[in-house]
Amino acid sequence: VVIALKGGEETAHIDELRSWVTRLAGSGLLPLFIVMYPAEDMSASKKMCAQVGGEMIYPASEKDILWLMCRSDMVCGMRYHALMLASVAGVPFVGFGGEQKIRELCASRGGVYYGDLERGAR
Repeated sequence: VVIALKGGEETAHIDELRSWVTRLAGSGLLPLFIVMYPAEDMSASKKMCAQVGGEMIYPASEKDILWLMCRSDMVCGMRYHALMLASVAGVPFVGFGGEQKIRELCASRGGVYYGDLERGAR
């Protein structure tokens, strides 16, 4: 499972993603943390990777990211571009975070917004 965090996101959204990734890892899926914007995302990605397990992946280009996504089971993330690439790759994706554009992308491109999953589970 490819994970794309967004550094500086609200703590609640980071906690939601951490909980989700922990459950995925517990079911036997390997979290692969990619960093879309190193200056903003590296610290948060390394921290979550250390907390939940998995591997840090350092792709060199969008082409590398797309290649990795095409070979993954799912993409989970807070970064719009990561979710858009998952959509292009035809890989299921789950969006996290508070940005309206993430919700809209999930709705328009066949992804799932995590907040909708949580509301549906109640």
